[in-house]
Amino acid sequence: MIQNALLHSQFEVLHPFLDGNGRLGRLLIVFFLVEHRRLTAPLLYLSSHLERDRHRYYDALQAVRATGDAIPWIELFLTAVRSQSTDAVARAQRIVELRERYRAAASSIASSNGAALVDLVCEMPIVSSRVVEARLGVTRPTALKLLRQLEAVGVLSEGDVGPRGQRRYLARELMAAVTEEDGAVE
Repeated sequence: MIQNALLHSQFEVLHPFLDGNGRLGRLLIVFFLVEHRRLTAPLLYLSSHLERDRHRYYDALQAVRATGDAIPWIELFLTAVRSQSTDAVARAQRIVELRERYRAAASSIASSNGAALVDLVCEMPIVSSRVVEARLGVTRPTALKLLRQLEAVGVLSEGDVGPRGQRRYLARELMAAVTEEDGAVE
């Protein structure tokens, strides 16, 4: 992790591009962890923590640049990794809990496609009848019926009308588990 922190600070010191250095530098953190088999997939999102503590982030990187003192940066980096790792685990647990609750709710639907629709919703929390038709291989009336049934058991709610006037359905709790600010997921 310390090597990764130093890699990031050196990339930021070099500042090789006119724009996007911060975003690319934060992406390199995750890719480094994947490459060194510390993560199996790029699932760690440090940007939100570093953006939230932006002044300290910039000050710590500036200290490395100006004086070579990497300790404040390494401490901030390790704190961000710990915080975001804990957040990622909590979000994943919440998503798994929601999926299981959705599956239980779908079991009350008199269709073998209920569980398949739940899996689709967990993959794509905003769905339309066209997506359901294509992914589940059902007719439009069947897709609409399945969506309404999941709406009736509280898994989905009707969202804004999409392109071409098509209804969209949202798994709002799932969307919240993914998008709420850090710490909001319990």
